[in-house]
Amino acid sequence: NHIVTEFVDKTIQRVPRYLLLIKDLKKRTPEENPEFKKLEKALQKLSQIASAINSAVETRERYHKLLELQAAFSSTTENLVSSVI
Repeated sequence: NHIVTEFVDKTIQRVPRYLLLIKDLKKRTPEENPEFKKLEKALQKLSQIASAINSAVETRERYHKLLELQAAFSSTTENLVSSVI
């Protein structure tokens, strides 16, 4: 499980680097270059992916906070979180 988590974390960390790389390439590419539109499309897709990743990370963090609260109150209350997201 730790190996998978490490792999996923490293993969997630690469997206912002690729985003910066594509932004830089687009900035240095003339608009009349046939690759310019491809760079624009890649930038748009990577931006969407980065946004989705950020949202998923926030959701995971909130879920872990709920689990911590559940553990703190587990001796006195029912499970606050009954299913895994």
